[in-house]
Amino acid sequence: MDRRFLIGAIIAVLIITIVGVFAAIILFVSWILPQPDAAVGIATSDPEIRDAMRDNVGSVIIGNATPLDEYGTSGYINVSDTLVQVPIKMGKDFRCERYVIYVDLNRSGVLGKEWYSYRGIPAAMDVTIPSGASWYHLLSGPILATNGTQDFFFGVRSFGPADARIYPLIVDEPNLYRLKNGTASELAVYNDTFTRRPAVMNGTVPVYPGWRANASVQRAFVDDPYQWPAFDFSRRYYIVLINGETTDVNVSIGIS
Repeated sequence: MDRRFLIGAIIAVLIITIVGVFAAIILFVSWILPQPDAAVGIATSDPEIRDAMRDNVGSVIIGNATPLDEYGTSGYINVSDTLVQVPIKMGKDFRCERYVIYVDLNRSGVLGKEWYSYRGIPAAMDVTIPSGASWYHLLSGPILATNGTQDFFFGVRSFGPADARIYPLIVDEPNLYRLKNGTASELAVYNDTFTRRPAVMNGTVPVYPGWRANASVQRAFVDDPYQWPAFDFSRRYYIVLINGETTDVNVSIGIS
């Protein structure tokens, strides 16, 4: 065999091998990169986030990617995939809009997104709730300083499939942890904003497009000159949306 032909064949095999390795790296990058790097790459590849970053070139700050369970404001129950939240701020000075992107490393995709105006409200969320799972979010809203009544602002704009069944319930923080751990939990008692009477939301009546939580709680006054408004916010309440379908459900949510 011609020596030059042999050397050329060896070089060709090496080139093909190297190209194949690089192709594998690019194809499976979310599996070989450290989780935070992979999560950031997936989050910034989302079309909506990519467009928003393009509109805010020079004023984009990407925070640390951490497990979604550590976020504290929202998350999932009965989801075994590895979920990471990637916080991103966009805008200049104090007028920064804030995004929180949920990345599912098992699916190598975005499972949900939260957007907050620079004031914090209005806010919008688009989340996918897997079959057999639930999604939760901290309830918040303005407080009436004269008596400490806090109305929670939370509404379901739309969802798909259109005939999906999504069941809501409201719990406080200790009972949210019980739900997440699969132990016995209790529902929170709140005031219905229409009747002003005590009520509970027990996850038996499905939501509909345009549905609102219509819930408020009474906050106790605290004598603290360094806190404003001077009320006790230590008890936190969460809305939980339960997917009653055998398929994933996409939900659009508004807080305003």
